Amino acid sequence: MRKQFVMAALLAAVAAPAMAQEKGSIEIGAFGKFTKYDKSYGTSEKSANSYGGGGRIGYFLSKKWELELDGSGNATDVKEFFIGYTSAALTYYPFHLRAIYNQRMGANSPFTWLLGAGPAYNRYGKDLPNQPNFKGSDWGVGALTGFRAALTNWFFGRLDGTLDFIPSPNNA
Repeated sequence: MRKQFVMAALLAAVAAPAMAQEKGSIEIGAFGKFTKYDKSYGTSEKSANSYGGGGRIGYFLSKKWELELDGSGNATDVKEFFIGYTSAALTYYPFHLRAIYNQRMGANSPFTWLLGAGPAYNRYGKDLPNQPNFKGSDWGVGALTGFRAALTNWFFGRLDGTLDFIPSPNNA
């Protein structure tokens, strides 16, 4: 029994690289993020930019194309957003659905270039005592570019940047 388990584990280790980013593969990940808010949000100096985290799940339609959904959140302070309050907390939750093109950087290279675009849905809100409550949402379009690196035959790292355009942001 023990020999069969070891043999199965070895076969799985050999088969894993062949299955990564193939049609029908699923990619799951977590990430840290940095948000640079537009000046129209009037963020305070101490929180003009903020950090947060999120997760993503992707499904490979082919070796080159992936459909990916991600969601994240972070918090900041906005100044003079509400009449009578010099500063108020604001939470921001963007969600993206993107079609991502994957291009290997060479036959034996561990790097893949990513280029994607798709719709973005944003939720805003805050719910703190002694401050006015705020909840809202808007739609936009987002783009992504970056690189994926095969760190092992089953674990990949990504470094990417995103840009969202929101034609009518809910910030007034």
